[in-house]
Amino acid sequence: MMNMFDAMNSVRYQLRAVGSDILSARRYRLRPFIKIIPPAGQPTASDAVTTITLYYQGQRRQVYAKPLSGCLVYWDAQD
Repeated sequence: MMNMFDAMNSVRYQLRAVGSDILSARRYRLRPFIKIIPPAGQPTASDAVTTITLYYQGQRRQVYAKPLSGCLVYWDAQD
């Protein structure tokens, strides 16, 4: 299994190729969770992206998540 540093560098290179970058990262158990700048364009069905809808204090927020190189990458939906 890849260590967290190598996994995050792998994700960073893949994200920069599509015009995105890492905003913050946290580690939960063994898997890093990485918040990114939203990539250009909306995700399509072939991207294997999961849409998560959060309701908190009357506010609705959508987040997209996708596993990438052993990490979970997520970003806020653009309104």
